[in-house]
Amino acid sequence: MRAIKLPVSDFFVVKKYAHEHTCDTTHRKANHRQASAKLLGSLISSNYGEKKEGLKPKQIIEQVRMLHGVHINYKQAWRVREEAQILVRGTPEDSYYNLSRWLYKITETNPGSLTYQHVDAAGKFKYAFVAFGPSIRGFSLMRRVIAVDGTFLKGKFNGTLLAACAQDGNYHLYPLAFAVVDAENGASWKWFFRGLSQKIPDASDLVFVSDRANSISSALEDVYPLSHHGICRIHLLRNITPTYAKTGLLPLVESAADAYTCHEFWLIFKDIKDKCPELAKYLEESDFRKWARSYAPANRYNIMTTNIAESLNSMLKMPRELPIISLLETIRLTMTTWFFERREAAAKHKHLVTPKVVQKLVSRLGAAMLLNVYQVDRSEFEVKDETMKFVVDLEKRHCTCNVFDIDKIPCIHAIAAAKHIVDASHLTETWAKAYAESIHPGGEWSTSTYPENIDELSCPPPATKKKSGRPPTKRKRFVGEFGVPGSKSQSHKCSRCGTGGHNKITCQRSIG
Repeated sequence: MRAIKLPVSDFFVVKKYAHEHTCDTTHRKANHRQASAKLLGSLISSNYGEKKEGLKPKQIIEQVRMLHGVHINYKQAWRVREEAQILVRGTPEDSYYNLSRWLYKITETNPGSLTYQHVDAAGKFKYAFVAFGPSIRGFSLMRRVIAVDGTFLKGKFNGTLLAACAQDGNYHLYPLAFAVVDAENGASWKWFFRGLSQKIPDASDLVFVSDRANSISSALEDVYPLSHHGICRIHLLRNITPTYAKTGLLPLVESAADAYTCHEFWLIFKDIKDKCPELAKYLEESDFRKWARSYAPANRYNIMTTNIAESLNSMLKMPRELPIISLLETIRLTMTTWFFERREAAAKHKHLVTPKVVQKLVSRLGAAMLLNVYQVDRSEFEVKDETMKFVVDLEKRHCTCNVFDIDKIPCIHAIAAAKHIVDASHLTETWAKAYAESIHPGGEWSTSTYPENIDELSCPPPATKKKSGRPPTKRKRFVGEFGVPGSKSQSHKCSRCGTGGHNKITCQRSIG
């Protein structure tokens, strides 16, 4: 019971609470004032996580209606989605302020890890670098080829994710380092490579594979002058597709790039030159050493493209929308899972060499049985097929076909001369050692205590200007790229006669 004084007199109104409701619950209103975006967001927040994309607005509308009997429109559903994400992942602004703490916890729980944070002149975020210790130490057991690539971020403050990846002895991608930067340009790539060089120093046998961006090549020249820079074969083909696709020579260019010997390369390149001198001139000016395996100053092995780096970027398609800490935590969690699963797979594998190499050897064994082998001395053999002969030196692990020399896996001629001789990088023992260590979580960074200098590194998010229109979420495809998987190309037909190759305006066929 309560009393309320009337505003225009000295009288009071006495009200008594009736605890029995007379309203029919089946006829309540569909729109509730109490059903705020924050409340509804808390009800659906379990659908969002570090690796979960969560519900889309249309799904939120349906779930809220079915489970709670509340009707909301698309705009309200979008706000509900934002509130749910904030509850689980925090705000994008807070993520930048707390980044220094997250980086500190990663270095604390993963010894040997390297993290950097850089701010601009105004004290706002500019760059962040992460390289996990177990991953860097594992690279010493692998072939020294690193693929680098960048991909745009789709969150509130945009930016670009740079990545460096290697390939393990079982042909799995092996992430080495990441950086979140303001844009993909010469300054950001140079900063990224400087961080990477702290753990992987410059050397003449080190190879970087990337697209043809001048920003990458100039940064490598400054930071890694001794290493070799090779360009991705696929990006080379994309560059020449618009002009030379109709020549029918693109498969020959691909074969020339993949050739193992200079002799094989020139047989193919001569054919290209005879049929299209302009294309041959373009390829010569592109520098054989950068795109042809047979002319590479350092061994590229089978890594002729940046697919290993681009595959990682594709895997992070959803996390690229997340706040920066959630993005990096998703990468950390993915690597933790990979290291555990591959360590377990290596422990269960009973063969001397890795599973993918076993498949290669088995596929070559049948052809090797058909060759004629003549022993020259203890390690040298002459191997002949129907048309050619090759010299194999098992002690030097060399064959004149060059496949054994480059891939470090016995070719059919070496298999014919010996049971198996495989490079150490492809052994199961080496594969297991590369994943011997675990990548540990940073723990509950939000409630931990930190040294004063760590909190001093806290910085606000970068200054970004929102562009007009809807922000892009998909990369623009190049000419000659494959379409979306599962989609079919649409064939256009003339609406007048029903045949292809023209439309009704240019149709010359008489309709009887």
